Amino acid sequence: MLSHYTFNRLRPRRARTTVPPTFGGARPSLPRHRSSPRAEDSIPLAGLDTDSVMNQIRLFLVDDERTVRQGLRMRLGMEPDFTIVGEAADGRSAVESATEVCPDVVLMDIHIPILDGIQATAALRDAVPGCAVVMLSMQDDTDTRARARAAGAAGFVAKHQMETALAEAIRSAASRTGTPNGGSA
Repeated sequence: MLSHYTFNRLRPRRARTTVPPTFGGARPSLPRHRSSPRAEDSIPLAGLDTDSVMNQIRLFLVDDERTVRQGLRMRLGMEPDFTIVGEAADGRSAVESATEVCPDVVLMDIHIPILDGIQATAALRDAVPGCAVVMLSMQDDTDTRARARAAGAAGFVAKHQMETALAEAIRSAASRTGTPNGGSA
């Protein structure tokens, strides 16, 4: 068995870097940046379409569970045409915040405090007329879907189907309201 002293002596060492000597405390000069770029310096990024930056679907997330909102933000943030513009934990703050940021689509849980998702959807329809609401719910029954539709929801996604149906439901709701990715704007 190797002792601690022997082990440390046999261990490979990192190469040491030397620092150039300075004279009179002066630092080595660093290259300066040009104030104006040259034409050959601008390289277009592969796959970046300047029109796509302008055609983002602006999303607002509403769920009382912080971890669900974080998961939605992470998942939907990977989509190239989605931008998360805000989030709320209850119906009242969702309506207040959505009137300020004017999202294209609000992704709303049905079971949230203060105003439930159905009441908040009806309030959003009046407060932000150009905004579509996609409802999220653990309950996937016809009564819940009918109540969401009657309140003005443009789409409904059961939480157990979120992975496969959520992005398509958001794009579909955005296209019905005439948002940039819907082609009407």
